[in-house]
Amino acid sequence: MMGYTPLPAHHDAGRLILQMTPGPRFDVAFDWSYWLWIRTDPAPIDLQVGGSLNYPTHLDTPAGLRQAEFNNQFITLAEAPTVIDFATAPDFSEFQGGFGLLDSAWTGSAKSGPVIFSISLIGPDGHGSVLLERRLDPANQPDDRGVRPFKVALPQPLAERLRLKIQSVNQSVPAQGFWTGLTASTINMSLPPKVRSHPTRAAARILGSTRQSRMGSRACLPMRTPPWSAASQRSVWPHSWGLH
Repeated sequence: MMGYTPLPAHHDAGRLILQMTPGPRFDVAFDWSYWLWIRTDPAPIDLQVGGSLNYPTHLDTPAGLRQAEFNNQFITLAEAPTVIDFATAPDFSEFQGGFGLLDSAWTGSAKSGPVIFSISLIGPDGHGSVLLERRLDPANQPDDRGVRPFKVALPQPLAERLRLKIQSVNQSVPAQGFWTGLTASTINMSLPPKVRSHPTRAAARILGSTRQSRMGSRACLPMRTPPWSAASQRSVWPHSWGLH
């Protein structure tokens, strides 16, 4: 027997409890049950950061999210009103992607009307600052049709949540908005090595001549193989004019 149970659209992180109880004719000799497999599918929207995918920490949507294709792009459809939260990291520097409304919002008989897309940063206290807010009215504004790309700089220090929101101005008419290509750029916080391999004799002579020209004296690197050069990984010379 196989079953499928959709999770509620309004949920935060929590626990799934699977429980088995004896049937009405309990018999320890014959009444055995087991789980064959248990699988959960991630939300159909993600935030790409480098080579990893971050999934929402909170979803609040009336009809669930679903993936589709629009103008040769993969999109995630979300009916207004929808709130999607992603966790942030201190090295996030820029957030980009696209949003918009399906063509049915302005070509159909029942037009969706204006829809507001917003991107905010939410702090631990629940208060937020709006980074971007755009009102789309494709029925009356041709420039609002199709995918609308965006790129916003993320201020430092960064709040703990990135919130994406879709809200319909006309609540009586359902509006199908979408997000696509959500990507966060990061700050390169690593310090690159000054020298990536053992300096040769020529490098030692260059350092010595440079030292001599700048300081009036000569400093040189040892000409013999250093005792730690037999290590399997490359060593790094510290950038210091006091090498001897």
